[in-house]
Amino acid sequence: MTLPVGTKVGRYEIRSKIGEGGMGEVYRARDEKLNRGVAIKVLPASLSQDQDRLRRFEQEAQAAGAGEPRTLERGPIEQYNYGVCWFPDGKRVVFQGREPGHDWRCYIQSVEGGPPRPIKPEGTTRSSTGIFISPDSRLLIASNAQHKDSFYPIEGGTPQPIRHLESGDKIIGWSSDGRSLNLARTQEMPIRVYRFDPATGRRELLKEILPADPAGTSSRNSIFMTPDGKGHEYSVRRVLSNLYLVEGLK
Repeated sequence: MTLPVGTKVGRYEIRSKIGEGGMGEVYRARDEKLNRGVAIKVLPASLSQDQDRLRRFEQEAQAAGAGEPRTLERGPIEQYNYGVCWFPDGKRVVFQGREPGHDWRCYIQSVEGGPPRPIKPEGTTRSSTGIFISPDSRLLIASNAQHKDSFYPIEGGTPQPIRHLESGDKIIGWSSDGRSLNLARTQEMPIRVYRFDPATGRRELLKEILPADPAGTSSRNSIFMTPDGKGHEYSVRRVLSNLYLVEGLK
């Protein structure tokens, strides 16, 4: 049964038909209460008694819901630090937290439910520029108490120090090949971005980034880049003048 445009289904108003398949028809609709667009799937009556199909439909509905908030179990976490990173599968996240009486460490948690679990020793934190997970979801880049970056196996194991880094190097993510890293030297102008092979130390210049007007720019700059190196965004701090208050002049 096709739903005509304008049909009301509860608080949803049908706007158009998107498509159909073996599990039913999909419509574009408007949520009149929240004033936003939604997608509605309507099952045929012949499937209303098919428990297996209904179960699959419920799983599909739970997996959808982009933009809908989910509350994750806090578990033993007493304090969270800023910053979170999604795994490539979109089903897990990594964050930095601390339990009562313990030091900071990184935790992994499924967005589908369950408590967080630690994946690094105490005293290890996110790198200075963020949390970075390898494209194959096997390694996490983090810093130890001496602020030295290493590769930490997600499923446990001995961390491997990242060799050949130089003073001023900032890791800004993995490259799309899963073996190299993208580095930036943000304290320089222009900002230089390199593809870096941690196994050999070889680095290849990818970009030189200079604001149209570099006057007053400082060394406190930041940059984010897509894994393929084709897209980026950056920010710079500019101080064009200083104001002083002088007292006691005669």
